[in-house]
Amino acid sequence: MPPLLQITDLHTEIRMRRSSVYAVDGVSLSLERGETLGLVGESGCGKTMTALSVMRLLPPGGAITSGRIRFDGQELTELSAAEMARIRGNRIGMVFQDPLASLNPTMTIGAQIAEAVRLHRPVSRSAAFDRAAEVLDLVRIPAARARLADYPHQFSGGMRQRVMIAMALACEPDLLIADEPTTALDVTTQQQILGIFDDLREHLQMALILVTHDLGVIAGRADRVNVMYAGRIVEGASAGELFARPRHRYTEALFRALPDGIRRSDGRLESIPGLPPDLSAPPTGCRFAPRCQHVTTECREAEPPYVGQNHPFACLHPVTAIASLRPSPVDTVDSPQSIAEPVLQCTDLVKDFAVDNSILRRRHGGRISAVAGVSLSVRRGETFGLVGESGCGKSTLSRLLVALERPTSGSVLLEGKDLAAMPERALRGERRGLQLVFQDSAAALDPRMRIGSILAEPLHIQQVGSRRERRAVVDSLLDDVGMPRSAVERYPHEFSGGQRQRLALARALALRPKVVIADEPVSALDVSVQAQILNLMAALQERHELTYVFVSHDLAVVRYLADRIGVMYLGKLVEVGPRDEVYERPLHPYTRGLVEAVPVPDPGVERTKQSIAVGGELPPADQPPSGCRFRTRCPLAEQICADVEPRQRSTPDGRHSVACHFPLGEVLTSDAQITTG
Repeated sequence: MPPLLQITDLHTEIRMRRSSVYAVDGVSLSLERGETLGLVGESGCGKTMTALSVMRLLPPGGAITSGRIRFDGQELTELSAAEMARIRGNRIGMVFQDPLASLNPTMTIGAQIAEAVRLHRPVSRSAAFDRAAEVLDLVRIPAARARLADYPHQFSGGMRQRVMIAMALACEPDLLIADEPTTALDVTTQQQILGIFDDLREHLQMALILVTHDLGVIAGRADRVNVMYAGRIVEGASAGELFARPRHRYTEALFRALPDGIRRSDGRLESIPGLPPDLSAPPTGCRFAPRCQHVTTECREAEPPYVGQNHPFACLHPVTAIASLRPSPVDTVDSPQSIAEPVLQCTDLVKDFAVDNSILRRRHGGRISAVAGVSLSVRRGETFGLVGESGCGKSTLSRLLVALERPTSGSVLLEGKDLAAMPERALRGERRGLQLVFQDSAAALDPRMRIGSILAEPLHIQQVGSRRERRAVVDSLLDDVGMPRSAVERYPHEFSGGQRQRLALARALALRPKVVIADEPVSALDVSVQAQILNLMAALQERHELTYVFVSHDLAVVRYLADRIGVMYLGKLVEVGPRDEVYERPLHPYTRGLVEAVPVPDPGVERTKQSIAVGGELPPADQPPSGCRFRTRCPLAEQICADVEPRQRSTPDGRHSVACHFPLGEVLTSDAQITTG
């Protein structure tokens, strides 16, 4: 049978006021029925634009200038807008990267899905809502029919992504395009979403194009993989072949940038220097040549042909030796850091938020238990990793530690001074020692201010130095984070995501803090840009003797950067220990589930995973379970788990502690004093 989808020499341009961006420049690919095709590469390489070309949903100024897109024998480029509308959402569905931006905030979930059904099927309103409930149940939304009346903001990020999948599946399409469907999701939600795709392929015999920069996701799901760079496909092969024997130097560089199993003591992560080319004026020859370590004069002069039968690639100097694409982890044991004294401590920290059920705020409801009795200690000069699912309280704890939130009870000590007990005026000066780097650098940097003003603002507020001295500090900060001094005249939107994150780090360092708390600083970055930021953070820590609290749901990233790790679940700190012990010998069932859920860039490993490591949904924070909060999802739970809250207990050497009635594989002492580390 002919392929379900056949793209031949596709060219898509985005016409700007003074130039055109050649976003897709000669792409050819095919997709069989029931097959999963992975499309990988950095941001700006043309993955999403290729997907939008298939859907005929290009942005303003976008147009397919040449090439063919043949779907089930029909040429999509020749269809009228009305004819394409009958296929889009019906036979071809798409899951967009940002579900909150894609869902209508003024319509209920049921109405949005039913609208898609009635657009393509001659059914009644009630039948359309029945179908909406059916597809919500298919993507494992609990109490699906009851949630039809809810609005998008009432769902978590992972649940909104499921709603997007349900909407795309409402008419049982032959082809589903998923554009970064798991970006910025925690590992357990990501695994659940990917599990849904597996079930749907089997249930509906549906073809899938999986667009992502996460090589671990591709390893476990794709049958074949195409690697894109600068608007072109540079390599294509089966998943097993590509991961075992990559040929293009760009593919090799992507693998080398992965933090998989690597620790900072093993050396710096390999990153790809520079940036992808400007596609309004693409370079001659190989487009990867300006960033390639193996470039020759021939690469700059001649465009490499895309050759090969089962494993084609476009590289004049392909990879031949494949002994070690990723450095092997050094088999070392974490050494105790008993010499360093604690610089930041919190004891029995609690933060509750009142739930207001009334529009006029005259009637109050319950409370949300965001942080529930957390005690921890961070030593001077170390990196403390804080991991857990979305909604577990990591970000709230971060805001408490930098005194942006006042705790309901408990203490936060910075070098022995209790920030929670200080009046606001005294606290203002102490905040200089604590800085927070936010997840979304674009939202954290004022779009109306130039970079020079943004970096100088903390100095101005704290009345540090003269105007000339502040300018000197700004220049020094830009040097520290590897940005040109000319950046002071530009606005945040003129920089890439990785550059904005560098600028956010520079702003956090303006007041020379003792502790920097980084909240998901690399969660949405490409693997190469992520490697650059992690290397930068490690270098800044050594240069300025910084102490980090690194908050993330990406356990591979935390393993690279952290010395010790704390695991949070629903407001509780359930495990604390040295990095390698937490990964290799976890004591809490929740920690083990998180570790098992991490995508591994190895098809052999990923395809042997039997089930979802942590099933079920995170309970609501306003109604936490009694006893152990993890018991509703724990395979080891017994009655005592519901009746008695587990206390922290430590291993005999006191370095590793856990709050669990049935810890895994260790003999524990009676109690742990985790505030002493």
